[in-house]
Amino acid sequence: MRHLANTTLGGVARLSELTEGAAGSAASRPAPVSDQSGAPLTLPFGACSSRSRLAETHDDAHESDPLLGGPQRSNVVEFRFSNSVPVTNPVPVDQSGGAVPVTQQQILEPDGRAIPYVEEGSGPIALVLISNLVLGSDGLGAVSHYLADEADFHVVRIGPRDGSAPSEASAQERADDSLAVIDHLGLAHTWIGGYATGGTVARVFAAQHAERVNGLVLLRVEQKQVELPPVIPVLIVQGAEDVLTPPTNGDELRTAAPERTSVTTIDGADHLFPMSHPIETAMVIEEYLDWD
Repeated sequence: MRHLANTTLGGVARLSELTEGAAGSAASRPAPVSDQSGAPLTLPFGACSSRSRLAETHDDAHESDPLLGGPQRSNVVEFRFSNSVPVTNPVPVDQSGGAVPVTQQQILEPDGRAIPYVEEGSGPIALVLISNLVLGSDGLGAVSHYLADEADFHVVRIGPRDGSAPSEASAQERADDSLAVIDHLGLAHTWIGGYATGGTVARVFAAQHAERVNGLVLLRVEQKQVELPPVIPVLIVQGAEDVLTPPTNGDELRTAAPERTSVTTIDGADHLFPMSHPIETAMVIEEYLDWD
């Protein structure tokens, strides 16, 4: 396992180096996205990278925060985009220009609970990501798709029960929901994690089911009193400019188990880093979870 320890991803040179294999050279990138009629499209996100990268977009309510319980979006898709090419309602494409399949959400109903989940990939490394928002707008779709499609991971995203967003269930109830899905899919062992509140739920799960957990992946660390289980490795990914869950949260959590906790801070990223920096986020996860 490659340990990243305390690292900061920043600067054009370093990020270009990280994304070279995933995004391809400028010559090999797909042309700017257009709609099915050939008309140019516009990106809803103000800050665009000079590199192609995976991202998510929605056809309305662009100004809302999709990771903090803003209005629900429709037509969520994953796509490649180039610098300064705003897009609305694009045709999904992969890095070769082909169509990206839209993964269907499924519902598990144990004891009358309706637990939504999305399963992608079938590789040897299993990763469960817990979301506090509905899966169509949780901001983790691009990261999950990259890990499943490019890194050959088996990725499962679990949303809040009964379609409530943000979830009204307690962390314990969400951990129980996650166990139900993990059992249903036959995962004897898995990495588990989540974004913000989802990461807190993952910590609760790991504390109670350490024998089922290969390690924790925490994207934005909440300042919650949930002890890290012993032995289990922990990866923390955070944005350097995050003022809602500042990087000091992850740094403080690392002090509880510095010998088995790695912290990667993405320079120039705020709390929306899974959407603004999806390839960087996914590649940090791939690097840490993948074995040589």
